[in-house]
Amino acid sequence: MSGIAVMRLLAERKAWRKNPAFGFVAKPAKNQDGSLNLMVWECYIPGKKDTPWENGSYFLRMTFKDDYPSSPPKCRFEPPLFHPNVYPSGTVCLSILDEEKDWRPSISIKQLLLGIRDLLNEPNIRDPAQAEAYHIYCAYRTFSSQSNKPRKIVAILDSKEHKYKLITEARKLKLNAHNLNTEWASENIYINEQMTQSNIYIFLKARSAARELGYKFIWFKNSKIFVKKDETSKALLIGDEKALSLIV
Repeated sequence: MSGIAVMRLLAERKAWRKNPAFGFVAKPAKNQDGSLNLMVWECYIPGKKDTPWENGSYFLRMTFKDDYPSSPPKCRFEPPLFHPNVYPSGTVCLSILDEEKDWRPSISIKQLLLGIRDLLNEPNIRDPAQAEAYHIYCAYRTFSSQSNKPRKIVAILDSKEHKYKLITEARKLKLNAHNLNTEWASENIYINEQMTQSNIYIFLKARSAARELGYKFIWFKNSKIFVKKDETSKALLIGDEKALSLIV
């Protein structure tokens, strides 16, 4: 371990213990012999109120290199989060964690954690790290409005033409989960924006099972997940992971 890195991390630990961020946890990991490993920190980031992350506490591991603070730590959510700026491995994609972009040696661990929490609810679509989460988030933005009214549907948008066509149809027909236009391809997914991490997990499981069996629609409304084989069949409520067995 570099002496400079150790001294800086000891100073970071002292500063955190003196003035921690409310609701956050950040501390060096312990080695098998009980001693502190200053080069690896175990952190928990609380979800912001009135966001899909509310009431959650998300584990993040910070790993520092010997040349810290010249280089930033690697920050990884364990398990990985479904988010446009989190790689499938769980590694966070954020400019202040990139020494070729906005990383500065003066940035503290506290500033990093606060920045990562802001990123959770305000993704950077110019620097996506996870394709599926990026497409779904872009669909959310399709129905953004200053009035903050609930958005009724979202979809994976494969092109600008598809996006504008969906907006036009949504405004003209007032589309919602119950009157989906049969013109949309089956691979497009319609959901409501209020998704917790547990709902996202079940939603992805349900979508995978539904696709394998040729189901045409899957959507999320009023905190509930529904699947429907075609326009004439009955919608199935997928309330929890056990209910996935209903998709046959």
